[in-house]
Amino acid sequence: VKIKGVVAGVSPQGIAIRTEKNQLMLALTSPNRTENGVRYKGIPLPMIEVIGEEKPDYLQPGMYVRFPAKVQAKQRVVEPVTEVTIVDGSKLTAFGVLPAALPDLPKEDAPAPDLTVAEDSLVIGRIVSVRRNAITVAFPDGKTLEASVARNAIVHVKTSDIRFIKPGYLVQAEGMQVKPTKFFATKMTITKKL
Repeated sequence: VKIKGVVAGVSPQGIAIRTEKNQLMLALTSPNRTENGVRYKGIPLPMIEVIGEEKPDYLQPGMYVRFPAKVQAKQRVVEPVTEVTIVDGSKLTAFGVLPAALPDLPKEDAPAPDLTVAEDSLVIGRIVSVRRNAITVAFPDGKTLEASVARNAIVHVKTSDIRFIKPGYLVQAEGMQVKPTKFFATKMTITKKL
């Protein structure tokens, strides 16, 4: 089955989709592939991609984020952040305050870095608190970094986490139909534009 439509709702079992023909379909996204106690073998796990743009008020604790910022001494963001990307926080993700570009190899006689200068950096971490126009991001080593977020900042969503899907997002889905209004999703692209 291949369908297009909009998200009508999200539940632990799957995503309710209102199709272009105004039919309500349930895309089952559970990895164990069971329906009414019957296990279906051989159906691949769903590949879900959530893409979109949101406003800063979309940011919430628990989200993994990546954003470019001017950071002083790897401890202080000196300018409001204008762009934030929500990402999947996997074991392969490099967390922390990273250089925005690959650094040159240090020279033996190079002076110590000037900690009063703010450097272009890439911050990757998990949001632990959100206040009005600021977020606090934590890293695996226990350190945190606070950054103010510009009111007109763009929040890019690029994740496979269905918790970030909202009703009204556009959906393109493929899968294996098990009932007239239910199917096991194998591939879903969910998008939202400002």
